[in-house]
Amino acid sequence: NETFASCEIRAADIRIDETGPGRYLFLASADRTLRYEFSSVCAEFADPGDDGSKRRMLMKEPLRWWEGWRELLGNAISDKEPYSVIAEMMVLDTMVHSHADVTWAAAFGGSHDIECPDASYEVKSTLRKYGADVTISSHHQLGRDRKKGLFLYFCRMEKSVHGVSIDDMAARLVSDGYRSDLLERQLGNLGYKPGTSGRTRKYKCLEKRKYAVDDTFPRITAESFRNGRLPGGVTKIEYT
Repeated sequence: NETFASCEIRAADIRIDETGPGRYLFLASADRTLRYEFSSVCAEFADPGDDGSKRRMLMKEPLRWWEGWRELLGNAISDKEPYSVIAEMMVLDTMVHSHADVTWAAAFGGSHDIECPDASYEVKSTLRKYGADVTISSHHQLGRDRKKGLFLYFCRMEKSVHGVSIDDMAARLVSDGYRSDLLERQLGNLGYKPGTSGRTRKYKCLEKRKYAVDDTFPRITAESFRNGRLPGGVTKIEYT
């Protein structure tokens, strides 16, 4: 179950004619304005090749076929990397244990990744072995609600067969009381629907730091400027 832009490829069980239910590979697009362009990709998808070799390759390695087309069409993957999602899920699981009311706000485009009644949490992760630089993508990201605390988690991750995957963390969160239907909707919003290949990649956390984002923490917000507003004409600030 892979998606990019307005295209998707997925396996599904359906009934065709009188042959009974079976598992089929689908290529689909919801964008009718590009149906002629999409039909060219469909022709390649459906072509078995002179000796059937193209069909055999597609059925054996559909992800390889998909990734070739995705690279050719110049898709810039904007979904979060699996290790970044896993880091957020790890912190989310910590919050589930200590808070009755917790929201994974990042999955719905929130300014902060995790929201609790008394605090907000921003989660930054990296695969770099050294250094602790993080990129803050807007002046809102480390902005504080004076009525709530704000904390930043820094997670150093590493790809490992001995680590955990998104699927592993999903099972852990559900066993700890997080709603399964809500979690799947949130993962879908981040580009990780059930069956997505990235959900099975495993990472382990080598280091986890927690910082209180107070008046001494390095940050740029609207409050950093005169009158508590960004300079005229400046709409966004990104910094490291």
